[in-house]
Amino acid sequence: MKRVVHLLFLVIVLAALAGLVAGQGFAPEAALKRMQAAAGFRVKLVACEPLVRQPVTMTFDDRGRLWVIQYLQYPNPAGLKPVKVDEYLRTVYDRVPEPPPRGPKGADRVTILEDTDGDGRFDRAKDFVTGLNLATGLCLGHGGVFIVQAPYLLFYPDRDGDDVPDGDPEVLLRGFGMEDSHAFPNSLQWGPDGWLYGAQGSTVTANIRGIEFQQGIWRYHPRTKEFELFAEGGGNTWGVDFDRRGQLIAGTNFGGYACLHQVQGAYYVKNFGKHGALHNPHAYGYFEHVPYQGFKGGHVTCGGIIYQGGAFPAEFDQQYIAANLLANAIYWHRLERRGSSFTARFGGELLIANDTWFRPVDCLVGPDGAVYVADWYDQRASHLDPIDNWDRTNGRIYKIEWAGGRQPAQGSAPAVSPSEGLRPPLAQRSTGQLIELLGHRNIWYVREARRILAERRDPAAIPVLRKLVLENRGQLALEALWTLAAGGGLDEEFALQLFDHPNEDVRAWTVRLLGDTKHVAPAVRARLVRLARSDDSPTVRSQLACTAKRLPAALDKPLAALWSKHRENVGLLRFMLRLSDPAARDRALQLAADRNAPQRDRLGLIEVLGQIGDPAAVPVLLRLLEADEPDAVRLAVLSALQPFADQRIAAKVLTLYPQMPPTLRGRAQMLLGSRPASALALVQAVDAGRIAPADVPLDQVRRLVLHGDTEITRLVEKHWGKVAPQTAGEKQARIRHLAAAVRKGKGDPTNGKLLFQKTCANCHTLFGEGTKVGPDLTGADRQNLDFMLTHIVDPSLVIRPEYVAHIALTNNGQLLTGLIVESTPDAVTLLDEKNQRTVLARSQLAELKPAPHSLMPEKLLDEMTEQQIRDLFSYLAAPKPSP
Repeated sequence: MKRVVHLLFLVIVLAALAGLVAGQGFAPEAALKRMQAAAGFRVKLVACEPLVRQPVTMTFDDRGRLWVIQYLQYPNPAGLKPVKVDEYLRTVYDRVPEPPPRGPKGADRVTILEDTDGDGRFDRAKDFVTGLNLATGLCLGHGGVFIVQAPYLLFYPDRDGDDVPDGDPEVLLRGFGMEDSHAFPNSLQWGPDGWLYGAQGSTVTANIRGIEFQQGIWRYHPRTKEFELFAEGGGNTWGVDFDRRGQLIAGTNFGGYACLHQVQGAYYVKNFGKHGALHNPHAYGYFEHVPYQGFKGGHVTCGGIIYQGGAFPAEFDQQYIAANLLANAIYWHRLERRGSSFTARFGGELLIANDTWFRPVDCLVGPDGAVYVADWYDQRASHLDPIDNWDRTNGRIYKIEWAGGRQPAQGSAPAVSPSEGLRPPLAQRSTGQLIELLGHRNIWYVREARRILAERRDPAAIPVLRKLVLENRGQLALEALWTLAAGGGLDEEFALQLFDHPNEDVRAWTVRLLGDTKHVAPAVRARLVRLARSDDSPTVRSQLACTAKRLPAALDKPLAALWSKHRENVGLLRFMLRLSDPAARDRALQLAADRNAPQRDRLGLIEVLGQIGDPAAVPVLLRLLEADEPDAVRLAVLSALQPFADQRIAAKVLTLYPQMPPTLRGRAQMLLGSRPASALALVQAVDAGRIAPADVPLDQVRRLVLHGDTEITRLVEKHWGKVAPQTAGEKQARIRHLAAAVRKGKGDPTNGKLLFQKTCANCHTLFGEGTKVGPDLTGADRQNLDFMLTHIVDPSLVIRPEYVAHIALTNNGQLLTGLIVESTPDAVTLLDEKNQRTVLARSQLAELKPAPHSLMPEKLLDEMTEQQIRDLFSYLAAPKPSP
């Protein structure tokens, strides 16, 4: 706890210093003049204080008016008393508040902004509802307004459309977590299937109708009243959107990434030590973020949208535009399809504020195709500091529009500026007119038409929509299918016709929409199996995997068996391995030993063979340790052998040790040192002169003595002396010496980059290069020499809670140290400082406890010359990567 307090104090001091240096905070027009938009774009101020303050999310209605939540109550709920705060700032309150209007009244409000004189700037504001208490999301539809205010999802009816609630709100859901307002449920958004989607962040726990989760994407059906956890994990998500194909893209707070591609029923990366286990004991792993290249600035991507407005140049179409409140900027990111998912890379800067108070939190495409940005506008970006010095007097909304020339039409109708109004409002248009809008170039019109048609449920629309699905191959077929399904016009008879549709997304969504019923007729089950056998689309096969989880067990095993027969899909073979399929095990052993097989496939199979712990794998794995195998394969084998208590392993490893390169020797030491018998064999090899004491680093020596074996300890003290950390005085003296050495001369950042890659990149990321065992250094205070030296020389002084290592002791004497990077009710996964993972079944664990020391070793700089140290720090402090 002292470490956490120290860390918080350090963060507060650094934040205060940053504020003093920046000294910013400008009037609206002055802030606008400081902004730099990308070439060809311009920024306009469309609303500001006192009309709107602290905007956190927004949406347009079918009349072109902008609805905004003014989040004035943040960060603490009104009327509740905190009774406990843990090391992660999670707060327990004295009670669960009642829903409005009975519960405590807060300062939040939902406000409607309108441009009455058509000058492009909102000039009238009226409140739809006030007294809300930390309301974080809203969505319009079904004759009212959906508002999420933890712990509730509320519906305020307004059937006559007079902008006054017809009565008290209906409580649709209860149980969202409210321990930390950094992570409240947020980003309400209509999905193409007619469900209401939302996100929940990381440091709160929801329990809704018996479904518990800490973070993820959830959804609610407005007609059936069903609630589902759509996907679990993903970090502190703030921002949900769908691309033209209906794929869900969510924001993230993980450094070095821009987004996650969240698919139905999937599990995603989370900080398991901090945020708890995945809730499905059969979640055999998780998906990572969308792979990214060239990340720039900060580590929070929020309020992101897939641009589909039709008013920007073509290169922006289907690209991810998102706010980065720590970088005070709006960036855009290129999404590129890979199989059934995506890769991403930095696209460019869409808006740079040149103002440290600019805090963009939400983006939105308007009826005019421009991108609207909600600016929280405050010196502060989080409530780590409990002092309430928030500036609640201000808030701005900007729009970013293309000014470089008229764009070619991509649809059937022009976009309309909100300032012109929508006459008549879309809800007053005929069914035929709305169906025509499904082909509009601006997704705002498409979504509004789709929503209204789904609510209207006009029987006359069904034959028209079915014809559009069958007679079109492109986007219009998919839009018609979604509208048909959301409006109740998709039945199994029609769906069977779509399994042969030329559009892979129509086929995939037909599978998904049928799976949402959770029960299908025998003819449909047979057709799904045939589809799994014959369809080569990765998108369709991905959806079949998602849907199999939702259907009766009699169907999911045949589908899994068919996927495993796709020879190119080693991921499905790995899946069958985890189901203890003997044929899959034999095939995996064969492929792992096949030097002609792709190395990536071999490495993945070796990893799973180690995780499942089948003794039949040991002889094959030992043969793969031979020197004629690639080092990457041998490294994977050393990690895979970790779970096996087989005496042949230590003998083989020690025999091959002298011929191993340094990268393999470190991993071999960790394997040998994890069990008392092999650890003793290791130190006996040192004692016999077969391994030099200098080859074994201090952090590994510390692990050896943790076994508590007297003979191991005796030999450790004989060759390395008493293993004890440096005193505080020694560390301070070392810091002063290193600081003087760095300041003595000039460093070479090009050589410093090489030193970083050799010494630091195995645990840290900088400028998108490296691994993520420890914190991403890109957004750290890297130019503060004393700060950096303190954390390098004394890495255990302050350990962020999410990077606290754990010591695991198994029932058979295995001892391991690492970060908890995955946790389920059945297993935990540790990540060591060599970036290697070890999966441990909870039934095998005798003890799991926090380690007293950081995974980062001490004396990291001791082997470098003073010039090398200067080189390293010149690279660490660089504003951009060296060439």
